[in-house]
Amino acid sequence: MTPLTASSLRAPRAASLLSASRRSIAFSAARLAAACLLGTAPLFVAAAPEARAGDIRIVDAVAAPTLAGNPNGVMYIGEMTNGGARADRLVGASTPIAARVELHTMGVDAQGVMRMRPAGPIALEPNAPVRMQRGHGLHLMLMELKRPLKAGETFPATLEFERAGKTQITVRVDAAGPAQPGGMNHKP
Repeated sequence: MTPLTASSLRAPRAASLLSASRRSIAFSAARLAAACLLGTAPLFVAAAPEARAGDIRIVDAVAAPTLAGNPNGVMYIGEMTNGGARADRLVGASTPIAARVELHTMGVDAQGVMRMRPAGPIALEPNAPVRMQRGHGLHLMLMELKRPLKAGETFPATLEFERAGKTQITVRVDAAGPAQPGGMNHKP
């Protein structure tokens, strides 16, 4: 009979951990393969890169595709989080693909009609994420586009914060939503 030692007790545990690790890797690979077959794999790789401006973390900047002849587009920031101790504000934005970028919000007016209007600076309180989503409130209008936005492409944009300063982000054009009809014809 083999005597019990510390090393002989560790060997089965190590083999068990290795086996569990292999099962976990196999399960992850199976999930990724299923995602590829179901057409959802781009969700894993399509996210725009993260950017930072001082203590502010910017994640998932997306724009909607536009139709030819539409002079304006729309851009959203999936999330901006101020990890600092002091409040900051998004005061402006720019991109080489549009004459200007305006901070906007959508809301219902006194008559119950959905209206878009300039938002002014967007407050970023410490540790309180700000999200921009299609069809909900805050967004960035890309005014006087120099060309249509096509699904799958990316373009640079610059965000300007009151305290953190300017930072460049990469915006991806995402076809997850419908292309904008020519209805966002804002006049300068």
